[in-house]
Amino acid sequence: MLSFGWGWPLYLRLHCDLRPRKLQRSYIMVAVMLIAVLLDRRALTLRAVVMAATLVLILQPEALVGPGFQMSFAATTALVLVFGGMWYVDMSRLPKWVRIVFSVVLSSAVAGFATAPFAAAHFNQIAHFGLLANVLSVPLMGIVVMLAAVLAVCLAPLWLWGVGLWFVDQGLQWILFVARKVASIEGGVGHVVSPSALVLPILGISLIWIALWQGRGRLVGGVGVFFAFFLWAQTTRPIVLVADSGALIGLKGADGRTLSSAKGSGFVAGVWSENDGAPIAQMDAAAKGGFDRQGRQIAFYLGDWQIIAVTGKTALAALIGCGDADILISNQTVQNQRPCCVIDVISLRRTGALAFDLSADGDLITTTARQVAGQRPWAPQSRQAVPKN
Repeated sequence: MLSFGWGWPLYLRLHCDLRPRKLQRSYIMVAVMLIAVLLDRRALTLRAVVMAATLVLILQPEALVGPGFQMSFAATTALVLVFGGMWYVDMSRLPKWVRIVFSVVLSSAVAGFATAPFAAAHFNQIAHFGLLANVLSVPLMGIVVMLAAVLAVCLAPLWLWGVGLWFVDQGLQWILFVARKVASIEGGVGHVVSPSALVLPILGISLIWIALWQGRGRLVGGVGVFFAFFLWAQTTRPIVLVADSGALIGLKGADGRTLSSAKGSGFVAGVWSENDGAPIAQMDAAAKGGFDRQGRQIAFYLGDWQIIAVTGKTALAALIGCGDADILISNQTVQNQRPCCVIDVISLRRTGALAFDLSADGDLITTTARQVAGQRPWAPQSRQAVPKN
């Protein structure tokens, strides 16, 4: 361990992962506000928010599509708008403690409401009791944790930074305790399906329109928000998912997605269930019906298409041809010619994971992970329809 004194910031940097990249948004926002105060200008304005966002995007253009940037500036913009409107509300007659409690509750509610759509889109979760957790945690963060962190910096030259960090630890322990207790409340977390690629851009542009426009023109933004949520409600998930290893298949049914294996590829199985908006243990998902299982071979139908998935060299060697299937999926290398469409570990390395859907005509629509990851305005996603002969 590094020695005390001025070595403690480096120690925190190495062991607590306090990277400047994570703190950049907060630092820029606070710096913009400080400059506004020094110039005798209002610190909390939309101009300050726009300036901070512009600086962040100049340094990190990729942050625009990340949940951290979207949630941070959604909350900040909403707070600036709401508390800017509070200038016209006379609360001077209320007791001071009432005004303080009201401010904490209002700020927590506004920030939670503003970040909820973005959190749901990225993490497929909605915290129903987030307001309660914020009300119990935010005051302690501002009063104890932040002040104790400043105290630790001031005491660092005297090798007494541990005093301040002890108070920081106590405050953070309380916040974590509140988070665990609130998260354990029955019905405290809701799950939603992942939205299509158009939902967040439409939602973000519409909310920016509402924030910047004046008068009845804001109704246009309201229409955009409604349309974004309408698109979200119409989002459908692929019927069949194939992991990039070829060892896990997911088939969507009336009672959720069935998995071909109760073990292995656990991370992939968890992501699939979260994106479906119905997280479930892999073992429970594998216990559902939908597959015709024969040892290490499973078979199922997608419309008129019969699909067989085989895992392991022995099972693949024992399979004659394609077993009358239209598509053969294997986590091994299929070396011999087969009378069907073959998806083996070699082809999956080129395409990544696969998704199968059916067109209105019964054709098979295949979407690869490579197509989705490479989706850009200059390289649009392609969805290839395979006709049924």
